Amino acid sequence: MPNLTKLKFKENGDFAYFPGNTVVVNLYHQEKLMKYINIIQDEYRKLPFYNKFTLTPNKSIHMTVIELLCDKNRLPEYWSKDIPLDMPIDEVSDYFGKKLDIFPLLNEDIEMEVIGMGVQNILVKPANEKSLNRLKEIRNYVSKNAGVDFPNSDTYQFHISIGYLRIPLNEEEQLLFDNHKNKITKLLNENLKSIKINRIDYTTFKDMTQFIPYEK
Repeated sequence: MPNLTKLKFKENGDFAYFPGNTVVVNLYHQEKLMKYINIIQDEYRKLPFYNKFTLTPNKSIHMTVIELLCDKNRLPEYWSKDIPLDMPIDEVSDYFGKKLDIFPLLNEDIEMEVIGMGVQNILVKPANEKSLNRLKEIRNYVSKNAGVDFPNSDTYQFHISIGYLRIPLNEEEQLLFDNHKNKITKLLNENLKSIKINRIDYTTFKDMTQFIPYEK
């Protein structure tokens, strides 16, 4: 599998052209969540090795419900079984737009429990059985209708990306970063125990700066 993180960025760390489509919950309208994401990102900026990260713009804050296709990852196991490997990505997005015609999903009342801070994302999981079952139902619908069944389908970790680690940390940096993660996890556990979801969209993107709800 190609190094997708590397392909998402230019050498200077700016976002590169990286088109595709996916099903997400855009979260940047949630005031309380964004308050803590801004706090977390400010803490990243204080790291002496901050230059190894690129932070996620506010308009890109989202939780992926199920991954779809990236133009630069055309391996058969990460593509749809229903369409050719060489189909242009804009045509793929239009095809999915027809196949996934239930979106947007509104008033879903799904709740995600905040687990803690990962390397570059807030880790979350369904907070109750109702939320778990609804997410499974949506993921199964998308998988069936879009013809996708990725190798990580059964182990996918729900998360909210606050940035991307572009350059690996050395041993000394990792020790410092572990303390950084623990500090942020404590902040989250004390202040942001769960996140409510009431809208899910099929979206397209040109890069990692924004996930735009598909319009027919």
